[in-house]
Amino acid sequence: MTQLDGQSSQTVKALLSLRDLILTGELKAGDRISELAVVERLGVSRTPIRMALVRLEEEGLLELIPSGGFAIKAFSERDITDAIEIRGTLEGLCARLEGRESVEDMGVGKFVVIKGEKHEFFSMITDVVLEATNQKVLVDPPNGDLFIHEVLAGTSTYGSIKLKPMLMLPRDLDQGLLPVKTIPHHFAPVQEADESDFQRVFGSEDATHFEIGRPLDMDVPVCIDLERLVERSNGIFGKSGTGKSFLTRLLLCGTIKSGVASNLIFDMHSEYGWDAQSEEGAFVKGLRQRYAA
Repeated sequence: MTQLDGQSSQTVKALLSLRDLILTGELKAGDRISELAVVERLGVSRTPIRMALVRLEEEGLLELIPSGGFAIKAFSERDITDAIEIRGTLEGLCARLEGRESVEDMGVGKFVVIKGEKHEFFSMITDVVLEATNQKVLVDPPNGDLFIHEVLAGTSTYGSIKLKPMLMLPRDLDQGLLPVKTIPHHFAPVQEADESDFQRVFGSEDATHFEIGRPLDMDVPVCIDLERLVERSNGIFGKSGTGKSFLTRLLLCGTIKSGVASNLIFDMHSEYGWDAQSEEGAFVKGLRQRYAA
């Protein structure tokens, strides 16, 4: 083992040990970390200890002291509540498919609505997974027996989808949309989002709501509220070839057509003023041809 490898393993040992001492409460919130005491306690030299302390500060378990060194960070009840909400939003929910539903009809990016008791949750499918109530079925599967396949489907074997709630829709249609602050109850039914759900979330096309596109697997317009859009600065980002110029062109068309804002366009690469070629090879009119000055 090289000296570098040895130091790396010592850093990992120090990091895991210190993290465990903090999470188990042996090191109390607000306590100042003494490097010498930690060196004696863990039997690790000071350099790996310092590297571990920096890492724990990056993770949010320690905080820097103005006079130098580190202390165990204290968390309020509000901090813990916010962390739970963020974790729930990031990890999402899981729904089991009924036996008659085909896994192949479920696609990542599809929009669905979870029917809660007090709210509906406008959500997106983030993953599709095959599950089994008994792993022995997967170890010794029925070979080519369609009857056994039908018997097992939806009972011993089933599909599940992971969902990320995006918005909460109150049952009272007069109330506005809400950010996700809770989750629906167990066994809440999940349905594919329809046009009325999209209209409630994105609005219907009118003088200030502009259709920006449609989902790939649904013939439902997705509109953007241009008055809300121009209230603050916005940007369109993405990798090369992902359609940033065409999306920008659409947004500019909407703002020019609706008259919700004045437009000053710096077209340095002639992407917006004149016609351009789409990925399918067709030519699309530019802003100059559609809205002659």
